[in-house]
Amino acid sequence: MNKLGEVFNDKKAMIVFITCGDPDLETTRKMIEAVISHGADIIILGIPFADPTAEGYMIQQSYLRALKNKLSVDQIIEFVRKLRVEIKIPLIFKTYANIVFNYGIESFLAACKEIDINGLILSDIPYEEKEEFQPLCRKYGIDLISMIVNAPASRIQAIIKDADGFVYTPSTIDAEKIAAMVHQNSTLPCVLQSDSIRDIPQTGSFDGIMIDTLIIELLEKYGSASYKQISNLQDMLQYLKKRR
Repeated sequence: MNKLGEVFNDKKAMIVFITCGDPDLETTRKMIEAVISHGADIIILGIPFADPTAEGYMIQQSYLRALKNKLSVDQIIEFVRKLRVEIKIPLIFKTYANIVFNYGIESFLAACKEIDINGLILSDIPYEEKEEFQPLCRKYGIDLISMIVNAPASRIQAIIKDADGFVYTPSTIDAEKIAAMVHQNSTLPCVLQSDSIRDIPQTGSFDGIMIDTLIIELLEKYGSASYKQISNLQDMLQYLKKRR
């Protein structure tokens, strides 16, 4: 079992998304440390992209703020390299295919392996186009994480069959139905993408929560001091603890 899979062994995981460099890398570092201290099990690090059309408004604005600092992929890789001296929980990169293409797919994945990145989310790559990335991801031991939305059952089953690490689904769709299909067709964890306890199904058939924009909202409100307000995660963490 890989590092991501181990997280789900005996509990429901809290996964937190943070944009690298919003508003700067030092704040990103402090925020990572803060969410870990409040119980985060996995952190998704967003590599900003100039045209993030597959994201909602909040993440789009976060990426654009980070890019104002002319942040490069190499800077983020070096940032994570230094971070890994202290941070041991699983890390996932989330970005767009063009970022990886421009860096060189194999060069990017080799760099990810070197700094112990455990998973990759490519927001603009549908299931039908993942073959350009997945074999190389597997070669370097990096899980290419899949999102599942409402679709014909045959397509959902195909995504589940080829998925690595875990799958996730937004709380805005029929998440309970998708979670049931995942558990019927695989041993993969199914994670609910949600920023509000109100959106979480009460039956608890999901294996974790992916917090997508809560950190960005804190950054917009408090700027570089936002890591001090991380107690806003407490309600979500307490909810997860009750379900673990």
